Amino acid sequence: MLLRLLVTRAKDISGSLRSSCNLFHTAAIYQAAEKSPLVKLRKKTGFPVGKCKDALSKFNNNFQEAEQWLRKEAQREGWAKATKLQGRPMSQGLVVLKVEGNQGVIVEVNCETDFVAKNDKFQGLATKIANACLHQGASTNDSKIAYDKDSLAKVAVDDSTVADATALVLGNIGENMLARRAVYMRAGERESISYYVHAAMTPTVDDTKFLAGKYGAMVLTEKTGDPVDPTSDLKEIGRSLCLHVVGMNPKSVGSLKDLESSDSSSSESSSSESSDDEEEEDDSVMLKQKFVMDESLRVADVLQASGLTLKDFARFECGEVLEGDNAD
Repeated sequence: MLLRLLVTRAKDISGSLRSSCNLFHTAAIYQAAEKSPLVKLRKKTGFPVGKCKDALSKFNNNFQEAEQWLRKEAQREGWAKATKLQGRPMSQGLVVLKVEGNQGVIVEVNCETDFVAKNDKFQGLATKIANACLHQGASTNDSKIAYDKDSLAKVAVDDSTVADATALVLGNIGENMLARRAVYMRAGERESISYYVHAAMTPTVDDTKFLAGKYGAMVLTEKTGDPVDPTSDLKEIGRSLCLHVVGMNPKSVGSLKDLESSDSSSSESSSSESSDDEEEEDDSVMLKQKFVMDESLRVADVLQASGLTLKDFARFECGEVLEGDNAD
């Protein structure tokens, strides 16, 4: 009986030792694989294993040279694909917004399908472009920089440009895409930037200060007086102004002088005598618009009651038709 117990115990110990050896062996193999140039290159670049093997073979396992060559090849292939795909329409994509301290940026990056707009690589590209614009704006004395697609393409990203970074992702995903426009703003003394993104989601990046969606707005206001209600939440009022910009799509800020002149003209003439052109102009000037949160007030009334002056705004709608689009 004792002998049987000893044999059984010996088998258990032997089995445990065998399992431990197997685990140790597996762990050693895994650690060795993690350290291999091929695995590291695949993980860092995201390129297929076959291409990573070719790159390492071409440069005798020199990791840095292989990585540089891979990225150049991917950009070259991306530009080739971009040329083939350039005629395909891009109505989807993302509006990405980031406000950091007294600076903010809003960017629109387009693609063909909503499926790609949800892709990690596409979202990473959009946020990288936003950061690049924020960095470039911070290096200037400008309070505002408006980028069209041509000027945006030249903005520096890492060791290349927005155009090259876009081509790289395009080549990887295989769908037409474009960094379409961006606006950078810097708030001065007594000024602040408010922001809003409709149906906002957080892109799949480490930086949680980004918001993304299909509509976005930034509003620049200056504190020029005391609010009528001392308990007013100026931050919430700023957000409401952004929501108004998204919903009502004003084309210009307007001025209090124009507003007073308009009020004077309207009191001297009946509403039936006002022209359609004047009404359309009133609809597009933000200060004259009815406030989206309370239509009994105009935007100018809300600002006056809050002790604020509206300095500027930017509104992006993903895929909207812009002036000059048909000329492309």
